[in-house]
Amino acid sequence: MIMPHYLRIGEKKLSRIRLTIHPGATVTEVFSLLRKVEIVGLPHASQTIIYAVLELVSNSLRALSKKVDPAPVYVTLAFKDGSFTAEVRDEAGGFDPSTLPYDIDLPVDRIDIESKAFQAYREANGNRHFGLGLYIAKKVFDRLEIHFFDGSGNEVPWDAQEKHGTLIRGSIAIGAPHGAERREAESTSR
Repeated sequence: MIMPHYLRIGEKKLSRIRLTIHPGATVTEVFSLLRKVEIVGLPHASQTIIYAVLELVSNSLRALSKKVDPAPVYVTLAFKDGSFTAEVRDEAGGFDPSTLPYDIDLPVDRIDIESKAFQAYREANGNRHFGLGLYIAKKVFDRLEIHFFDGSGNEVPWDAQEKHGTLIRGSIAIGAPHGAERREAESTSR
């Protein structure tokens, strides 16, 4: 039996949802909005996906809070071409991946969240930020892409002089084990 895949808000069944989040929104308000979205067809992943997206939006809102005239954060959730994709796009100026307490390019199972680098990151941020947003997204999604763009929307490297914003895209292949389920299957097959 093939399980249907769609997004549901109330009685509406959609293949794609785009949310515009006001830069002054609180994390609680964003959570209230996101929990209205049901990801049908990924029953074990729906809530973890929503939590990962919430973490990414929280990072965006925190960065936007430092801007004089902040733009909204855009969240797109979609089923297309055999996969589920979540995108978070902001105009918060991007970030420097080298400031993270880990190498973002490492496989998630090689990142130690109890490391001294993580502890130092937490302490440097007054234990208000834990550096876990991208890490959680890496755990949840099969594939995680981070793109930076300039004021014209052109992709630029993270160390470009002008970074206008960030697009983070996570995807899950439908029908294949994903995130923690995939890693568990891989470790038991060894």
